[in-house]
Amino acid sequence: MSTRSIIAKQDGDIWKGRYAHWDGYPTHQGKSIWAIVQRDGYEKAVKTFVDDNFYWSVVKPLQANSGESEDSRWEIIEGYGKAGREEEADPNEWHTPADLDDTWCEWVYIIAKGGLLVIYIETKELIGFYPWHETEPNWERIQEQAYANA
Repeated sequence: MSTRSIIAKQDGDIWKGRYAHWDGYPTHQGKSIWAIVQRDGYEKAVKTFVDDNFYWSVVKPLQANSGESEDSRWEIIEGYGKAGREEEADPNEWHTPADLDDTWCEWVYIIAKGGLLVIYIETKELIGFYPWHETEPNWERIQEQAYANA
């Protein structure tokens, strides 16, 4: 079973994002997004996660480019993970706050210029905003608090 999430960017006063299938809980997805933004910067991370790729199988900050993916549906994005190939995705398919009840996702990670916003969809609660210039959040504590409050 997968823990689905949305990786998003700011879009005016709201956010819009892309579906990510596997390992969407904070101890993986939050930690992975944090590491990638710290390594590559805000602009490149948003471009790769949200603008250039339309959905994700799995996010892996240490993903090596070993050539072709073993599954033709996925493209290996070095340093990011496995993204759905363009012919399998719709670049106009966005997830927004308006469709949270219909996403089957549990978490939203909004990559903002100042930091990472984390929303737990079950409670529709903003779990926190974690500025890029501060130390990495304790992802285990974040995850445990969200599940305890559900």
